[in-house]
Amino acid sequence: MFAANEMRDSAARYNGALQAAYFIIAIRAVGLAAGPMIGFDDAAVDSEFFPDTTWRSHLVVNIGTPGPGAWFDRLPRLSYDDAVHHA
Repeated sequence: MFAANEMRDSAARYNGALQAAYFIIAIRAVGLAAGPMIGFDDAAVDSEFFPDTTWRSHLVVNIGTPGPGAWFDRLPRLSYDDAVHHA
């Protein structure tokens, strides 16, 4: 279906982003920490891990056990009156 479709790359990236989100939710659901990162040298990662394939990296996720004091309280949020103005 996608063989001649020019939208296939954007559809694949969108679907990959959804799958990455589910992956991160699953990691956190079992009590591990997940640190997704973009902005890495994707060409270097692709040549190191997928040298003889057509696969390409989308993001890198650090996975591990959180150390002591890894989490902090939620930062303060704006109140409704500060954030909403009726016109």
